[in-house]
Amino acid sequence: MATTSMQVIRLYRALLKEGRCMPTKNRRAWIKKKAQIGFKEKKNLTDSEDIDFHIRLAETHLESVKVQSSHLQLYIDDEPRQKGEFLFPMQKARLDEFARQEEERERLKLEAKKLKNAPKFDEDLI
Repeated sequence: MATTSMQVIRLYRALLKEGRCMPTKNRRAWIKKKAQIGFKEKKNLTDSEDIDFHIRLAETHLESVKVQSSHLQLYIDDEPRQKGEFLFPMQKARLDEFARQEEERERLKLEAKKLKNAPKFDEDLI
């Protein structure tokens, strides 16, 4: 039971932490309120199957919030900022990772283009 309660607390904190990375105040408030209400409603569950189900559901919600947060940060910004300025550490890390992936894609495109334009060798000549 202690491990389950610790797992639930970790999930709750992780949801709140990820919710703070949402790009708009409304989304941050909605995630916070939804987590508070959801966890308060389920705090009195006693059936282990119900508890496991709701833990898995909360983990799914957490993954969904992570994906939404990282995706929306690229397109929505509540406050005008310069790149990398006044960002939460997780936001900055995600933006840096996205920039690194874009650079890698461009490098691979150039490499593929070079290979495509490279002279072809005839096996008989070798």
